[in-house]
Amino acid sequence: MELIKKYYIYGVYILIVLASIGLYAWGTMKNSANIQEYNKINSQYSSAMSLQSKAVHENEIQFHNANIARAEEDKKSVIDFCRKTSSRPYLFINVFPSAPQVESKQYYMNFAEKYCEGIDNILKIMRAGNKPSDLEESNYLEKAKRTTEAGADGMGMGMRGDRGGMGGFGAITAGSSDDKLRIEMRENRANEISIYSDPESFVLYSFWKEHDGSTGTPATLQFDSWYSQIAYWIQEDVVFSINKINDNTGSSSVKKNPVKRLIEVAFGGPSASTGSGSAAGAMGGGMRGMGRGDLMGNRGGMTGGMGRGSVSMSAGTSAQRIGSTTALPAPVSQGAAVPGMEATSSGVMQNTMTTTWTKRGSDELTDVFHFSVSVIVASDRVNDFINALQSPRTNLDGTNSRNQITVLQFNINPVNIQAEEAAGYYYGAGALVQVDTICEYVFFRSGYEAQMPDIIKKGPEAAVDAPMTQPTFDANPRGGGMFDRGRGM
Repeated sequence: MELIKKYYIYGVYILIVLASIGLYAWGTMKNSANIQEYNKINSQYSSAMSLQSKAVHENEIQFHNANIARAEEDKKSVIDFCRKTSSRPYLFINVFPSAPQVESKQYYMNFAEKYCEGIDNILKIMRAGNKPSDLEESNYLEKAKRTTEAGADGMGMGMRGDRGGMGGFGAITAGSSDDKLRIEMRENRANEISIYSDPESFVLYSFWKEHDGSTGTPATLQFDSWYSQIAYWIQEDVVFSINKINDNTGSSSVKKNPVKRLIEVAFGGPSASTGSGSAAGAMGGGMRGMGRGDLMGNRGGMTGGMGRGSVSMSAGTSAQRIGSTTALPAPVSQGAAVPGMEATSSGVMQNTMTTTWTKRGSDELTDVFHFSVSVIVASDRVNDFINALQSPRTNLDGTNSRNQITVLQFNINPVNIQAEEAAGYYYGAGALVQVDTICEYVFFRSGYEAQMPDIIKKGPEAAVDAPMTQPTFDANPRGGGMFDRGRGM
């Protein structure tokens, strides 16, 4: 019995030890689970606190949505503005994108008439006129001589007590030389107009003046008329730019205005209806590049690709028009910088008139053109003229705000006053220079793409159809009246 009691006590001790060990093991495992649970809860808490700091308030979401909406509106406004800058009135929209085949001759005759009327109209806007013609000067001299003789007879009658008087013709007196009379007439003309210019200052005028609508194929007629429309829009903006610094209200004259003479606005693209091939054929070789001895060769070649050489005008040589009268604008391709490059296989021209430092070229959104402007201007207003070319302008009614001209290059040379006066121009006092510029004009296709002929959209190779015949031009079109060819204001 004692033995059993003894071992019973040991058994109790062993059970207590085992229970302790079990409790310890259970406690350890429970604590580990608690730690894990704690870590999990702590991680979730940290994540929650982090999300709280990043949470976006409902008002902020609305703010960002409003910004996105405004950005979209700005995008639409810019696109709409770009479209409007190139949505210009057409000379005769019925030929775009193509004229009805049955009556196409009459339609293109109408376009030719409207082009000439458009040029005449912008000349009126400038209050422009030409120097006196030889016929006008001859008639002036005859009238002056008759008036002088009548005045002399009247003086004799007055001395005998008969009715009569001194007579005379303005400041002209008996004994005036023909040269003095000519100078007087030229000064009178300079007082009557705001700037010297005439239809021949705008290339393509002679071409459409003589066009009867029957020369060429539908493709080449579409080609010529479309790029002539582009030319007119550019020429019109040049006139609007000149009017920014010239007073054309009638209160000023050539002698007072800074821009004295618009010599020409010209292009360097293919010739319209040359008769030597289709429009596409003319594209490759029709470019009148600077320094190539044709468009700008008479005024000096390119210097290092950027500057034209100075002009040395001898006595008796006035500023001359040297641009081709049938040269159309040619779209410049992206990155083109070499004058006279051939058309690419896609039909996009790579012709430029000077180095294209803007790196702008025609693409699916824009059409880029180069053109030249030559003027005689007061030497202290050259910057004003350059800035006017690059300034915003609108139509006469204030619509269609645009600013699409960039001056790429300009060259300044002194004017040979004696040569200009001998040629019939009278500018008044002050130092003058001749400014020759090469400019870039950017159109946005969205403004007129709906009216573009397919021949233009597809490229010039689509114009290969049939040769054009060249209209007959008067070799010496100078006539009477304020303008050459006798077309008055």
